[in-house]
Amino acid sequence: MTGRRFFELFSPIIKFFVLFLRFFPRFFLLALYDFFSLVPTRIGVLARYILVSAQVKSIGKNVYIGRFVTIKNMYKLSIGDNVSIHEYSYLDACGNIYIGSEVSIAHGVSIISFEHSWKDSLKSIKYNNIIFKDIIINDDVWIGAGARILGGSILEHRTVVGSGSVFKLCGMKNSIYAGVPARKIGEI
Repeated sequence: MTGRRFFELFSPIIKFFVLFLRFFPRFFLLALYDFFSLVPTRIGVLARYILVSAQVKSIGKNVYIGRFVTIKNMYKLSIGDNVSIHEYSYLDACGNIYIGSEVSIAHGVSIISFEHSWKDSLKSIKYNNIIFKDIIINDDVWIGAGARILGGSILEHRTVVGSGSVFKLCGMKNSIYAGVPARKIGEI
């Protein structure tokens, strides 16, 4: 059975569990998420989906969250339909992350929606203010393994970010980006 078909059949049950879990404190839900990060198979995928759904701004249908995916500040994360976030990826949504539909995020990707400032010379950089920056990943985007998407980035419709790239741009649609820092290398 495909993921899409599974969500069609079991949508009412999934919604019930999501609503039920929203009554639990955040620390409890995070602990459960950490536990189910270890669980393989469809049971683990379903549990992670339900636990993330109970904490994010919004989430669509048929969202795959692989094992060992770290998601911080889930309450500032929005995810569309048919999204896959593969193993060992790291998302910190403290500055808001918007992920559209039909998006594939390969393993080991980092998406970080903030950066540190260093303007106060009386403090070490570590303790300087944090600058929050939204990240917008539009529909039909593929982010290759090990890529880094930094705060303030906008990935337009039908964009590919190559493996190992560091992306901090407002990209153009129907484009391929690669490199450190990422630059446009082609069109789709």
